[in-house]
Amino acid sequence: MNQTNCIVIGELSKTIEKKSIVLKLALSLKLVFNGTNLKVEDFKNAELICKDESSYKLDIIFCYDDNRFEGILFLGHWNDGII
Repeated sequence: MNQTNCIVIGELSKTIEKKSIVLKLALSLKLVFNGTNLKVEDFKNAELICKDESSYKLDIIFCYDDNRFEGILFLGHWNDGII
């Protein structure tokens, strides 16, 4: 299994045991679906784009493997930014 890199734009990395990232809703040019079975560990990279977007308190998370142009945008909970 590949290790997923979790990136917060503009923040230095830190290593502490915390809550895992949870993906709730996938948004892409080809699909929009709820209750996704995709997990952060299915991707090589996860980037926190925006924290606590909207009154639903959902974060915007971008996940991708080698090609960033084939990534999927998710609404979910970044929590403490770990897998």
